[in-house]
Amino acid sequence: EDEKETLEMMFEECQVAAERLLKDGKLYELESLLNGNLDDKPARIVLTAGAGGTEACDWVDMLHRMYLRHAERMNYKATIEEMSAGDVVGYKSVEILIEGQNAYGWFRGEKGA
Repeated sequence: EDEKETLEMMFEECQVAAERLLKDGKLYELESLLNGNLDDKPARIVLTAGAGGTEACDWVDMLHRMYLRHAERMNYKATIEEMSAGDVVGYKSVEILIEGQNAYGWFRGEKGA
């Protein structure tokens, strides 16, 4: 009976170690892709509402909150450099500076219109 319990404990420890190894391996693989000459620099994100009116200003507000939360989860420092309120809701524009390890590398693909 003791031998069975010992084997079960060892099996559980091996499972936890294997899961941790897989997670660390995926993170290492992703970090190794961030080897561009600017990847370790800060990222600047500029969100503008454009000609979409109230809905566009609301969308800028949602995006700015999303980027701030994402930066926080990544343990990055996010600073709002500029913010212009919308006429009714949200913001006409928001400029965010994100600083931390490989910040530009992580955020360089964030493009849209």
